[in-house]
Amino acid sequence: MNRACLGMIERLTESLELGGRRLLRISHKGIRSKRSLHSGFWCHGASCIDLPSWWLSILRDTSQHNELSSRQSTGEACTGLYAQSSGRGLLEFLYPAKTLALMRSLALNRTAHAKKQTQRFSRRYTLRSYTSDATGASTNTDIDSNEPEYLGEPKTALDPDRGDDTDITSNLEILGVESRRQLRSIAMVDEFDILLGKYEQKLVVEGPLDPELDSLFRMASAAGHDLISKRAQSILDLLEEIPFTKRKWNIYDYAIQAALDLERINQALLLHKDAVTCGKGYVSTSSLLHYAIERDEWEAGLNVWNTYCQKTPAKSRNSDIWKGIDTLNLHFLMKQVSNLADFTMKTSLRFGPKNTQKSRDFLDQVVLRALSRRAEYFEIYKQAELIEKLSKMTKLKSTHFNKALMQLLSVGQTNFSEAAIKLYGVMRQDSKLVPPHSILESLMAKLYDMNGQVVGPNIMTIFEDCRLHYTVPKARAFRLAIAAMAYQGDANIVYSLFDEYRAHHPASIDSDTLWDLLYLHFQRAEVEEADKLFQDFPVTYSIDPKLRCWNLMIAMHSRVSDVVGTMRYYNQLLESGTQPNGITFATMMSFHGARGEVEAIENLLLECETRGIAKTFAMIDPLVLAHIRNDDIDTAERLAKKALNMDLSGIPTRMWNYVLNALAIRQDLVKINQTLQTMQVEKVPMDAFTYAALIHGLCVARQPGAAYKVLNVIMDHQNIKPTPFHYALVMSGFVANKDYDDAINVFTAMLEHHKPDFSTQQVAITAAARIDLEEMSQEGHEAQSYTLERAEKLLDEVLGNMDAQELATHAPIMGVKSQRIDEAYKSGYFVFMIHAYGKQKAFDKVARLYNKYVATATTIQPDIEISPPINMLIALMATHIHAKEYGEVERCWHLALEKSEQLARRSDANDISQPGWVLPSRRHILSQPLRYYSEALVLTDRVDEIRPLLKQLLFFGYEPDNRCWNNLVQILCRARREVQAFEICERVLMPDFPGWRTHGFMGGLRKSIPKSYQLDAKMPEYKTLVYLAAAYMSVRDQQAFRSRDDTTMANLEESCPLAVNAIRTMPLIKDDLRPVTVRNKILEGSA
Repeated sequence: MNRACLGMIERLTESLELGGRRLLRISHKGIRSKRSLHSGFWCHGASCIDLPSWWLSILRDTSQHNELSSRQSTGEACTGLYAQSSGRGLLEFLYPAKTLALMRSLALNRTAHAKKQTQRFSRRYTLRSYTSDATGASTNTDIDSNEPEYLGEPKTALDPDRGDDTDITSNLEILGVESRRQLRSIAMVDEFDILLGKYEQKLVVEGPLDPELDSLFRMASAAGHDLISKRAQSILDLLEEIPFTKRKWNIYDYAIQAALDLERINQALLLHKDAVTCGKGYVSTSSLLHYAIERDEWEAGLNVWNTYCQKTPAKSRNSDIWKGIDTLNLHFLMKQVSNLADFTMKTSLRFGPKNTQKSRDFLDQVVLRALSRRAEYFEIYKQAELIEKLSKMTKLKSTHFNKALMQLLSVGQTNFSEAAIKLYGVMRQDSKLVPPHSILESLMAKLYDMNGQVVGPNIMTIFEDCRLHYTVPKARAFRLAIAAMAYQGDANIVYSLFDEYRAHHPASIDSDTLWDLLYLHFQRAEVEEADKLFQDFPVTYSIDPKLRCWNLMIAMHSRVSDVVGTMRYYNQLLESGTQPNGITFATMMSFHGARGEVEAIENLLLECETRGIAKTFAMIDPLVLAHIRNDDIDTAERLAKKALNMDLSGIPTRMWNYVLNALAIRQDLVKINQTLQTMQVEKVPMDAFTYAALIHGLCVARQPGAAYKVLNVIMDHQNIKPTPFHYALVMSGFVANKDYDDAINVFTAMLEHHKPDFSTQQVAITAAARIDLEEMSQEGHEAQSYTLERAEKLLDEVLGNMDAQELATHAPIMGVKSQRIDEAYKSGYFVFMIHAYGKQKAFDKVARLYNKYVATATTIQPDIEISPPINMLIALMATHIHAKEYGEVERCWHLALEKSEQLARRSDANDISQPGWVLPSRRHILSQPLRYYSEALVLTDRVDEIRPLLKQLLFFGYEPDNRCWNNLVQILCRARREVQAFEICERVLMPDFPGWRTHGFMGGLRKSIPKSYQLDAKMPEYKTLVYLAAAYMSVRDQQAFRSRDDTTMANLEESCPLAVNAIRTMPLIKDDLRPVTVRNKILEGSA
């Protein structure tokens, strides 16, 4: 059972518990009241019955009516509440004293009476405390001095405790606008009733009176729909008293509204026909159309439309007749219009062409009115369904599509924008339908915002439509097309568009145009081209680059790990007088974060505080990453949790993705699960890279099948589209698991949805090469003559389509690590194959591939000198070792040193001859080159150079990784430098060694000690300890031929007790690395 189900059960339990308490709650006992009936109870004569004044005027004679009117004018009660001759006819004992005072106050003013009555009825008291003792009550006082209070009810300006002199106007000000409107409506109804009573009284004697009718309808106009709905029948009766020739437009309007309130649609249609005949029907037409569409009265709606069109010429028709429809909810209106379309389709089968055309005209008008609504939510499929139904009945015009497109684009949500793109794809199938240029620009803008990830016409298709329909697109269309193609990294199209833009709109070229061109080179990682453009563009067009251009140049050099260029542009920005903003500092922090420079980021944060720049999550993200780069994941996780409680703008997802990815590399699936739960509790949104980290963790844990399920099932369920980077992660997981065919199958599946990128094609070539190598091993081919056919074929296909546009992605790129991305891209496809051919000693094939690499790099950037990155140098060094070309190995070593100086130096290091200028996060950058170079030194009898070389590297800040340390120990053992080998093992590898018992298991011993979750942990490998055991046996045997004064063995055991003890306690197992076998090889010098 998942957590969601458990949460639902917990909430359900709480609800049942609460509901049970409410059901079992016992009502409070009422407070006993003292009643003593007054003698007036037996002779009240029903004088307390409250009747309207106009009804009293009919029942009573004229004298009584005059007396009543005089009482009203003097402020006495006008209902059964007024006092009789004795003044004690009121049943005071039946009312609480407070209620009694309230009724007297309301009796003074009829309007105040209605309003206060509403206020009184709106109150809900749980307990009622009163007395019926009338001895203390008086008609001249408002409230008894010792009246009981309403329990728990605060006194307000509307309380009757305030007395009869309370200002009614001030009371009404306390109410809301809606409450005041309701009170005024109630008063209007009462006044209408009074006036109607007068009219009916005079009607019997004098006949119809126009002034009184005018007064009644003026009052109906003032009161509005509330009065009409409550007195609908009276208004219809009054209409019959007015001659046809004297009926005004407002009279018809109110009468039709009254008929509709009584749901007398036929009577309303007859009245509408009369109103239209008088030329006064547009207001009542609106009411009828609203009623018909709201209640599916399609026959009535069509009748109204036909009547209005017959009596009103097309030029004189008023658009206000549709205002009633505009009050309907758009979601509901779309549904009703779709139903109207169904009705029209059925009508066309029953009636002739003439009537069918009328119904279609009516439908067309309603559809256009519905599509004219803007920025309102509705169900997208309803609009699509409506467009489809209309297209079946008649050929749609541009107006329908234009209004529908504008309606979709006005909502501003991604799914509505996607629907607009699809609808335009339907529209453009008819070449006669031409949308306005503004709509085409809006569609292009939406596509640009969504990065073109929509099924339908792309941004260049729409731009070509602009060119087709309007010859020369407007400047904004050019800018959107250039920006979109720059985002995709398509240099040919961008510069072609720019040439046209410059020819047609030269005055529109500005700093933003420069930014678009720079962004093209940023996406393609073309630093040299961007530098040249940034220098030449302002001179050519006399335009000073804005701050965003400076920020982009900083980000450009930061992306390719160019520390010198990044710091140069940042310092030039400060010197130019342009004030940096938050984006500037966030970009610099990202640069330092990728390199692990915690102190530099903290200094920039202080600089932001000094300049008054608000902090964002984008500024804290690099600090989290910097701690991770320095293998301090605990601090990174604490900082990520702390940031959630800080006042920061933006989204915290990225820093948590950093933490998840670091845990994935460390194979800590338990901690990954805990971190995901923390994100859920803290409501940190997950994105595509969150799932990439989860996929990465599963692949590192040798579960690529589960990772592929996350990609195919879970991400699809969460409506997150996988990117090529996700496929590359899964493919690398299958390759690491030696499931090479599965990796190729994943690559094939990806091609159905995405274009291949640099990461996926690298892994695909590696998987193909692995399959070829397996076949070579199984079939027994000669290694030197065997060709990696699958890999070679795939490589040729990739090189044939190779373009820097593949780097136009915001996802991480595999196979780059700490190298320059522009250099790694040119060499990445060749590295594994060169390494594989070199290991098979197929040196001619290595030379052929390297020449192909040089040609490819020259084609991509002809003016740039070829400089192999470190990963290419490592592959070449391995090949030269096998070819025994040790001079070439040394040359590659010096090239690797030059590269590492550019990539590993601190941003504030000016003198690399001083100690500690290497970044701690990149201290292992020379580990692999050092392994091969040390091997070459041993094979050329220069083993004594290893120790001073190692000392110098440690002085600068470099440090071999665990595998390199083990390799050095093994090399020294082979070179008969046993004491040095033991010293390095004792000092570097043994402190964290947990012992054999910890890593033993039944049936044998692990060949390689498991990795710790700390990546920088150093421990001896099984092979290293076997080499040391053989060296130890060799020293012990040599001790027999040395003098007794030789203390080599004693010193070794004393100075390296941990290493010696590990050798002595090492279990004996049968394998190819048995100590005796290795000892013999060492003595022969061929190990």
